[in-house]
Amino acid sequence: MTPVSTGDSVTPVQILEQLQNRVEELERELADAKAAVHDNRRLQDLSPDELSLVAVGAAGDIIKAAQTQAAEIRHEMEEQQTHSSEKIQAALARAQDRATELVTDAETASSETTSKAQAAAEEILGRVRTEADAMTASAQAEAERIRGEARRISDALVLEAQTRLEVALRSADEAVSAANDEGRQIVEAARSMADSLRDDARSEARGSLRTSLDEIRVQENDMTSLLHETSSMRKAIDGALQTILTAMDTAAAESARVEASNRSFLASMTQMRSELERRLGPPSQSS
Repeated sequence: MTPVSTGDSVTPVQILEQLQNRVEELERELADAKAAVHDNRRLQDLSPDELSLVAVGAAGDIIKAAQTQAAEIRHEMEEQQTHSSEKIQAALARAQDRATELVTDAETASSETTSKAQAAAEEILGRVRTEADAMTASAQAEAERIRGEARRISDALVLEAQTRLEVALRSADEAVSAANDEGRQIVEAARSMADSLRDDARSEARGSLRTSLDEIRVQENDMTSLLHETSSMRKAIDGALQTILTAMDTAAAESARVEASNRSFLASMTQMRSELERRLGPPSQSS
């Protein structure tokens, strides 16, 4: 019988596996016991009356075999009618005795086999039920132990978590208070620094404005001088433009005069060609 451990290292899954393995082992033993009953594999499910019928059937088969053997012997005796009647009667008596003996042996063997099969089946089923109940109880006890252990660990973890949470809350409150104080100090320091920077910025801004105003005045003077120079340059440019325009007018008049001269020359040349053509006469035509 396989022992079921209930130590701390055994889990419910292992207990169930052991239970299944033991059930399979018992099933194999039951199958072996059934196989020992030759052709009567279903004797466990038969009632006593059905088992008796099976035994009677087996005995009937044996009786039929004995009767067949007796008939064969009788047939042989009939073929040997030349022998003495005493030998025939003796053979028949032996055959009947043998048949009766075979029937008795068959009935005895069938009854013993049926009883042994029923006893073995009942024993195996009883062992299966007993061990299954024991393994079930062990599994339930182990499950209860594991649940209790888990509940204890869970309670301890919850208590530890609550303690850590309280410590964390206190630390957080202290940190927030320290941060608030430090923040106020930083704000005050920032305000002081801002006031100082603002004053410095104002002073620097005033100095920068004065410098900028001085630079603007210098630039205004430079611009005034530049404007005077620009006015002089404009006058010079106007004079130059006037000269250019006069030259352009002169060039245009000269161009017109040259164009008129060219036209007159072309007219003269045309007139001379006409005069020459008139004097030369019409051109001769080839026959």
